[in-house]
Amino acid sequence: MSDAIVLNPDLVGLFARASSDHNPLHTSVEYARATAFGRPVSHGALAVLAVLGRLPMAVSPSRVHAVFRDAVYPDAPHHLTVAANEDGYRGDLWAHGQRVLTASVQSGVAPPPASNWPSPPDAPSPMRQAPRALTLDEIEEGMEFSGWYTPAHLDELAFRLGLDRAVLPVATAMCWASYLAGMEVPGRQGLLASLTVTAHEHRPVPRYRYLCKVTSVDRRFGAVRVQGRLWADQRPAAEVRLETFFRPSARVVGLSETRAALPAGGALRGRVAVVIGASRGLGAATTLALAEQGCTVVGVHHMSTARAAELGRHRRIEMHQGDASDSGFCHTLAKHVRETYGRTDFLVCSAGPVLRPTRLTAETTELITGHVTAAMRLVAIPVAAFSPLLDASSGTLLVVSSQVLDNPGPEWPHHAAAKAALEHLVRAQCPAHPDWRVLLARLPSLDTDLSTPLTVLQRERRASPAAAAATLVTALHTPRAPGCALLEFDESGALR
Repeated sequence: MSDAIVLNPDLVGLFARASSDHNPLHTSVEYARATAFGRPVSHGALAVLAVLGRLPMAVSPSRVHAVFRDAVYPDAPHHLTVAANEDGYRGDLWAHGQRVLTASVQSGVAPPPASNWPSPPDAPSPMRQAPRALTLDEIEEGMEFSGWYTPAHLDELAFRLGLDRAVLPVATAMCWASYLAGMEVPGRQGLLASLTVTAHEHRPVPRYRYLCKVTSVDRRFGAVRVQGRLWADQRPAAEVRLETFFRPSARVVGLSETRAALPAGGALRGRVAVVIGASRGLGAATTLALAEQGCTVVGVHHMSTARAAELGRHRRIEMHQGDASDSGFCHTLAKHVRETYGRTDFLVCSAGPVLRPTRLTAETTELITGHVTAAMRLVAIPVAAFSPLLDASSGTLLVVSSQVLDNPGPEWPHHAAAKAALEHLVRAQCPAHPDWRVLLARLPSLDTDLSTPLTVLQRERRASPAAAAATLVTALHTPRAPGCALLEFDESGALR
């Protein structure tokens, strides 16, 4: 059996209100934009409930075990496959040719609670209105937390997802599980890896009490396990086991780190640079490094307004919000730079579309070709707009490429195709603009907020964006003959 599931942003908003899981990864466009996901993602528990709504169960589920392998994006089509097993059903949700979620559902009579089930907490805490901002070091094995829990809009949620009322006990427990992971522990930095929910027979009540305990913490891999119990009045209502991934905080390169990576002096004083993709990752680090070397920098950002405002406080940085793939915006910006500064010495193209693992299948061809087109527009359109200014100053064009071209894997065909196309596009500018200096920077994976969510161990193996930016800025002010040069980096972010 197969089916299609699309979770639109309105449904995600309804689930946030129903579960009270207002984690900004699901509800804030600007917050999610500054993560590796690039945009808000659906609550994992919502995706599981959507799967339950498509299962041909004759009786209500009593236990659900779900494993999350990747994010479920709102408005993206997901393919559902369903198979019966001896206990119930298994549903697999697929996107971009990869399995993103597996839900195993046991139907039948709810199992009785354990004989040593404790009494509910006497003085539970009120519900949280904002997620806890814990660090991984603050989460300790054995720590306990309790509280009141009030679900809302469950009837509307069940109707939207096609759930029978008999599923409401499980839906209540799933909403509570999402609240625990996204608002309590780990809280704001939490991401579900797996959950097991067992619902016991109960009559719905206006509000519930819960008691939870952290059962293990693996700091190297950011894995946090939580076990919890839910009461309806004095009656056992549900129990849950959560395995969560603690997302490291966004990697923001600061001024002090940038200065430490740069040589002393102002080698670029009097020069003017335009940086496309200036508010995040390597682009933000390069923007700071250029300004610290005396260069006036006009930075372009799309959505990261808070980070752009911080960068804009630097006396040599002027930030502009807009879509660099829009020809009208880029030509207006080029006119502003010409009228204000009279020149452009450097054009740095560091922006790219959101990058997620994707395999080439019949279902992903449009996504892959769309990614390549979006990446090309973020370079081709700014280069076209600033070509007259670069011609007038015999300027330098720097385009950020990737070591994915040296060893493309099966999950990155779109990334490899986009970077290969960009390198050829840029090389073709040399005959047309013989006075330009063109630099192609083939960089390794850097420790930035644009990377796939990293564990502490994985982060230690990534190169510093500040060090890479310092190397790029040094390359910009190093005298060289016109023409195209390939800058190849080692895994530490240094030039080979």
